[in-house]
Amino acid sequence: MLRVLTFTLFVGMVLACSDDSRETRSTPTGNGSSTEQATDPGTATPLGSQRLTRGADSPFPDNKALIIETGCWGCEGGPNSLVRLYRDPSGEIRSETILDPAELGYPSQTRTSPDGKVLDFPPHFNGVAMDEDGSPMAVSLCIKGGCDPGGLGDWQADSITAILLSTDGGITWEEIERRGPALRVVGLLGGGEVLTMNYLEPLDGIEFRTFPGDDLVTPPPGSLDYPPVISSSGDPLWHTAEGGLLLGDGTVFIPERDNYRAGRRLIGDHAAGNTSFVLSVDLSGLEPDHYGVEVYDIAASVPALKRLYQGDQFVAPGWSDFSDNQAIVTIDVPPPPEYLGAPVPALLDLSTGEYHLITDPFVSDQRPHQPYGRSLVDGVQVGPFARVVDTGDCLNVRFEPTSTSQILNCAADGVLLRDMNETREGSGSEWLRVATPAGIAGWASTAFLER
Repeated sequence: MLRVLTFTLFVGMVLACSDDSRETRSTPTGNGSSTEQATDPGTATPLGSQRLTRGADSPFPDNKALIIETGCWGCEGGPNSLVRLYRDPSGEIRSETILDPAELGYPSQTRTSPDGKVLDFPPHFNGVAMDEDGSPMAVSLCIKGGCDPGGLGDWQADSITAILLSTDGGITWEEIERRGPALRVVGLLGGGEVLTMNYLEPLDGIEFRTFPGDDLVTPPPGSLDYPPVISSSGDPLWHTAEGGLLLGDGTVFIPERDNYRAGRRLIGDHAAGNTSFVLSVDLSGLEPDHYGVEVYDIAASVPALKRLYQGDQFVAPGWSDFSDNQAIVTIDVPPPPEYLGAPVPALLDLSTGEYHLITDPFVSDQRPHQPYGRSLVDGVQVGPFARVVDTGDCLNVRFEPTSTSQILNCAADGVLLRDMNETREGSGSEWLRVATPAGIAGWASTAFLER
C-alpha cells in the first residue's frame, strides 16, 4: 500500500490569512524546472486559471472517517483536540475524541493578557502529522511557556514541547520526546520518523531533526527555514522564497512563479493508477483572488501544471486519494452570517474547481453555529470500517482465521479496522479479514467488531 504522509503546521491562530498549513504528500519523479498551465478562456483570471466556485452542500461522505482539529479560530489558544467523525453501522454520524491532552494528564497554563487579565489556556498542540489511515500519527503539544509565533502564546526561551505518537489511528498515544524552546512536528518521514522544526536557543536560527533518533536534517542551499512538503517516499520537498519546491539535493521539483509566496501545502498525492497531486498555494501577490489550488500531472519526467483554481476562499489542505477525482479540504468561506467566517470541511471537485461544503455536523442552526470550531481536516481514513468493541483490552488480528494462528497485531477498543468484506468460519467463530490503520492485513473475530 502506498505510504502517504500528512502534516499540519499552526503558526499564529489568526483568520484565513494566517500561515496555518499542512503538508500531505507528493511523489517527486523528475528533475525538470518548467511547467505548463492550462487556460480556460471563458473563466480567465490574472494567471489564466479558473475560479474556485461553490456548489450545493454535500452530505457527510460514506466510508470515510474525517480526523479534524478542534479549538478556536481567529483567537488565542490554538487547537486543543483531535476528533474522528464517521458514519456508524446505523447511518448516524459518530463523533469521538481521539486526542484530548487534558485527559492524558497535561495541565492547563495561565497567561497574562496585555490588559492584565490572567487567562487559563488548555493544553494545545502546534503541529500534526499523519498518513492517510492515521498510522503513524504525531502531534507536538505545548506543555510549558509559549510555543507559537506571536500573541499570548509567543515562543519563550524556556518553552517545552512534548511529541506524542500514535500508531493505531489515535486511540493510544505515547510521548516520545520532550524539549524546547520552539519545537513542533512538521511531518513524517519514510521510516516512520517524526520530522521536527525547532528554534535554537535563544530563539536564534532553526534546525530540523527526526525522532526517535535525534538526527539532524540539513535543507538544501537556496531553501527557506520553512516546513517542507513530505513526499510519499518519505523525502522532504523544501520551499524557496517565491513558492518553488526543491528536492533534497537542491534540484528544482516545482519552479518559482510570479505572485507566489512560500508555503505551498499539499492537499493530496496520486492514488494507484492516477498521476496527479494537488497543492494549495499562497497567491498573496494578487487581489482579490489570493488563494489557489494547483493540480499537477507527474506522469512525465517534468511535473506539468494541468489546472489552477483561484479564489478569495482560504483552502486548508485536507485529504484525497483521488479515486473519485475529489479532494476533502477545509474552506474558510467568505462569512455569510450562518457560518461566522470559520472553516468548514468540503468536497472539492478537482476537474471543475467546484467545492461542496459538508455542513452536517459542522454547521448548526443553533449556537454555537460551528460546534467543532476550527474544523480543519488533518486526515481521512478510508473504509468501510469494523470498529473494535468490548474486548476490555485489545483484539488480536491473526495471520489465519483461527484462534491458534500467529498474532500480527492487537487492536485496542475504538480502533477502526478496514473491513475487507471477506468472512470465514474457524475455531467455532466467524472471522473477518481486516487491515489495521498501519496497513497490517489479517483476520479478527467478528464477536468483537461493530460493522
